[in-house]
Amino acid sequence: PVVSKTWTAVDYARSATFAEALVVADAVLEDGATKAGMQRARAAMAHWPGIEKAAPVIEHADGRSESVLETLGRLACIEGDLPVPVSNAWVGRRRPEFRVDHLWRWHWVVAEADGALKYRDQDDPAAVVAEEKERQWILERKLGLTVIRYGWNLAYGDRTQLAERFRTVLVDNPPRSK
Repeated sequence: PVVSKTWTAVDYARSATFAEALVVADAVLEDGATKAGMQRARAAMAHWPGIEKAAPVIEHADGRSESVLETLGRLACIEGDLPVPVSNAWVGRRRPEFRVDHLWRWHWVVAEADGALKYRDQDDPAAVVAEEKERQWILERKLGLTVIRYGWNLAYGDRTQLAERFRTVLVDNPPRSK
């Protein structure tokens, strides 16, 4: 290796789109890099052309995001000026029962990113769908959460529409304390 993954992510942010750079930054954080390390790399590149593009990438990067799809779902919130959800949060009545892709805690709303690999790489895709439906029933009926699902077509192809869907669900579920 010539440079670290941290250095590479910050350098890449100089020329990439915000979406591309955020996907890479999330991945390197998830793989053990730190925001402090990214800030040090950014400082070392202070006079490099385009380095100002790295600051918002570092600010919004989240190592709890586990896939490109989840990062793009969160990006819809950033671009749509919405509250940014907690990535891969545990929810449950008295103990952690389910890990959801995104959680707006005070709104009691979760979002699930439905990537095709979750179904395609299984021996019995129908069982995966049945389990998913049961999980959603528990999240909604037993835990009182509102669930919104999205896939690649919205997260990659039309984040504006995805942000509007998130906005609608958040407005319909105003913040509450309990």
